[in-house]
Amino acid sequence: MSNHTVTARYLSDFLNQHMEMAQHMDMKVQHYNGDCLALSIALKPSLNDKLTAWGGSLYGLCVMAGWGMYYLKCREQGINPNIVVSHGEIDYLAPVADELIVALCHGQAIDWSSVFARVRSHGKATVALTATVNSAGSTAVTFKGRYTLVGIKK
Repeated sequence: MSNHTVTARYLSDFLNQHMEMAQHMDMKVQHYNGDCLALSIALKPSLNDKLTAWGGSLYGLCVMAGWGMYYLKCREQGINPNIVVSHGEIDYLAPVADELIVALCHGQAIDWSSVFARVRSHGKATVALTATVNSAGSTAVTFKGRYTLVGIKK
């Protein structure tokens, strides 16, 4: 079992224990390799009147993909973080009707060593992350968010 598999369990446990919205949408960690996090939700609990995914569910999924990436990078550093979303913007490019909806967040563009140097010196750090949802072979949703580590839990 890889370290990334063990680390991803931290996020799965957090979602199951603390995020009622994630439980309702059947949010799951599909994949994590240190550079990319894939979170999924089921379509059925997120249906709107057009039989596609409700925009609020897609927004929540994307927010959590970025938040989850930062959370997992912190856990890899032995940090139990208190992270807030300080900004988010989303573009809905196409309807999403897939039975399993997956948001991808890529963290390889972030200089994580600099982020954690700021955490050690200032006790907080902000990162900008993006998440995307693909449907029917093309990008259906793009999300840009800023996440701030505001403290470390004991």
